[in-house]
Amino acid sequence: MLEILRILIALLGTSLTAYYDIYNKKNVPDVVLFGFLAIALMVNLVDPTYFMKHIVVAGLITAIFYLMYRIGQLGGADVIVLAAIYSALPVFPLSEDVMFPSILVIVSIATVLASLWILFKHLPGLLRRTFKGKIKFNLYQMIQVVLLVFALATMIYLFTTFPYISSLVMALILLLFLEAILFILYKDEISKSMIVWTKKVEPEDVIAIELVKPELIKKYNLNRLISAQQARVMNKLKEQWPVLDMPMFLPFILIGLIAYIMMGLA
Repeated sequence: MLEILRILIALLGTSLTAYYDIYNKKNVPDVVLFGFLAIALMVNLVDPTYFMKHIVVAGLITAIFYLMYRIGQLGGADVIVLAAIYSALPVFPLSEDVMFPSILVIVSIATVLASLWILFKHLPGLLRRTFKGKIKFNLYQMIQVVLLVFALATMIYLFTTFPYISSLVMALILLLFLEAILFILYKDEISKSMIVWTKKVEPEDVIAIELVKPELIKKYNLNRLISAQQARVMNKLKEQWPVLDMPMFLPFILIGLIAYIMMGLA
């Protein structure tokens, strides 16, 4: 019964936050975020066994997520939702045999899917521009690709040598290598396509700091992640700001959570 309750809390809380991410311009109300986290934490008052078992690893993972948020690589809501998911469902199934905390698996699945979505959205146009000669690759990029292809060939050899490795794991690793190669080649172009120039910024916006005038960065101590105080100052200036239109991540976290639960039921 407690296991079902944990699953329901994780699913309902993540679904609600994903809904706001999609339909409320990626703005999840604080009451929803912290309400989800509070309820998820309270369920451990009944049985904290599994929550405490992986708390160190989960704490380190959450700390890494927070650092990613501070440098503008992850949304603040994403960090809170992942912490709430771990609190509600530390592992699944609830067993001493489960080796890794839930959020490690969930965020891995979510990252792969989000990367695929970004590539699916941008790759056709990038390939057309590449074939027309409008996109050139530098020597450093080509060296990185060659090294990845060599590593990929090594992995394929290992897979064929040790057939007990599951085909699902093999497919996932091959997909990760392919994504890595494409992002090495097109990272700058994809980043440019996400930039929206605007006179108004909001707290928690992420800007392409490399495109901001150096004197403004120094004068107002700007960084990628914009604070409320910085937003007020920036909006008073007659400047255009390069804001990154970051892709939604919470829907992919929800898909990762569902996949994780399905794997536990299998």
